[in-house]
Amino acid sequence: MTDSHIPDDSNSNNPENSHPRAYESGDQIKARFHDDEDEDAILRPTRVSVLWIIPIIAIGVSLWMAWHYFSTQGPEITISFDSGDGLNPGQTQVKDLAVPMGTVKEVKLAEDLTHVEVHVKMSNHATHFLTDKTRFWIVRPQVSGGSISGLETIMSGAYIAMDPGPPNSAHAQAKTHFVGLETPPGRRWDQPGSNFWVMTPSLGALGGNPSGAPVFYRDLNVGEVLGYTVPSGGIGPMMVQIFVRKPYDQYLRVGSRCWNASGLEVGFGGGGLKLQLQSLQALLSGGIAFGPPVTEDSLTGDGGSPAAPDSVFWLYDSEEAAKSTKYTDRIKVVTYVDSAIGSLAKGSTVSMFGVQVGVVSNVHLDLCDNHCKKPARVRVEMILQPGRVAKMGIWDPNEVKKQKDHLLNFLRDGLRASVTNGSVLTGETIIALSFGPKPKNATLNYDQNGAIIIPGDPGGVNAIIDNVSKISDKISKMPLEDIAKNLNSLLGGTSKIVNDPSTEQTVKALRDSLNSLSKLLNTTDRALPELTAQVDKTLSSASTFLDALSGDSDLHHNVQNMVVQVTEMVTTLRQLLSYLSYHPSSVILGRH
Repeated sequence: MTDSHIPDDSNSNNPENSHPRAYESGDQIKARFHDDEDEDAILRPTRVSVLWIIPIIAIGVSLWMAWHYFSTQGPEITISFDSGDGLNPGQTQVKDLAVPMGTVKEVKLAEDLTHVEVHVKMSNHATHFLTDKTRFWIVRPQVSGGSISGLETIMSGAYIAMDPGPPNSAHAQAKTHFVGLETPPGRRWDQPGSNFWVMTPSLGALGGNPSGAPVFYRDLNVGEVLGYTVPSGGIGPMMVQIFVRKPYDQYLRVGSRCWNASGLEVGFGGGGLKLQLQSLQALLSGGIAFGPPVTEDSLTGDGGSPAAPDSVFWLYDSEEAAKSTKYTDRIKVVTYVDSAIGSLAKGSTVSMFGVQVGVVSNVHLDLCDNHCKKPARVRVEMILQPGRVAKMGIWDPNEVKKQKDHLLNFLRDGLRASVTNGSVLTGETIIALSFGPKPKNATLNYDQNGAIIIPGDPGGVNAIIDNVSKISDKISKMPLEDIAKNLNSLLGGTSKIVNDPSTEQTVKALRDSLNSLSKLLNTTDRALPELTAQVDKTLSSASTFLDALSGDSDLHHNVQNMVVQVTEMVTTLRQLLSYLSYHPSSVILGRH
């Protein structure tokens, strides 16, 4: 636009001239527009809409949730198990003391197809618990050690239990790959108590899986079996680890004994039937028991210091075997038996007059030399325990010579060892020591191992059989045929005499003679009082006559002697008549 196009200002009649800005130049117009914009900027300030607050808050919440999610996420770990039975991804939880510590994310087979790998997403607060001391196991319903565990999982399902181990352990190292346990560990790190070891040649009543079996002290359940270890190469005793809770671990002392508590013990002893039930749990699974030291004289005695953790004890077969170890004074003896021994075996009782005095230590067959009566016999090794006998001071362990002297005295008195039945009901076979005929020359004899030999005799049924055999041998040596012939001849002659008619006549004559004698005795018995009265009168007269005579004359002495003789004759006659009245047959047969 040029100035030629601008209307002339001189034309005042033009209505456009009435507006003062009608004829402004371009620069003026631009300047005026800039002034108007500045005026509007000052008069109308800029405002933000309320609608923008909602997306801003949403973005902030999203950022906070994202930060919270990532900040609470723990590490992902892998646990190996033999089986993934009961584990469900997204549902199965990892718990410690019933507190969730993580969730199973994935369960898959390992590449070698021998186990399963469980991937678990742990919570953030469990991160510092994941060390090489941490243990995991699956909790399912199961029967272990005679107890039932994991019943709560019947409704809720299986879960993975976690034992983080001791906190703040200086030697613990962080770890993300773990090998899970197939059975519960038995003891958590936070359980106060001590672990010990017991040695045994076999698990016995503990069964194939003794883990969880109870440990008893005076019939109190004070712990459990944690597991066992098989020796290298399978040779040697097995090691069974047990856990004893506080304060009972202080009661397991250096001199204590452990034994296999199978739950039910039945036996027949000197007191009759013995039936002992440890507990129902021990009856189902077996168990281990320990008691005060066997050297302790009373229940309140010290019994030695408490055993240190991980101490090793020997596991005895029974309580009786454990208690018998207190008899430290022992004498080794041996006997030989050449007959059946029944159920005699190692551990059988050795008794004297029904009182146990030792045990059988070994039984085996021994082949004899030419000096033996039989080509083979049974060698029975025994251990005599004088401590079982009343203390009389005769068995001093330091006085070996005195012990031998006492044994020699026993042998001189006829000491014998025999196999006999200890119980008719159980068929138990024992060694019985008894005294028989005294030998002429008794000496102490030793075998090749230095044990004292006690002569052996068959006992029980074997003794009866042996006696019957001896009687049979004696009978077989008798001339039975000659005796039978002589007996037949005697019976034949007797039969002839009995059947002879003269014998019948002799018997009849004897009967008549006896009747006549009986009549004579009756007559004599009636006349005897009169005869006695007459004799008394005669004696009285003679006595009067003698009194009249001088005591120093020959007639006096002769008459006195005659009176004495007459008196003796009357006495003898009276005795004879009395005897004949009771034994009339003696007149013919004579006095008997």
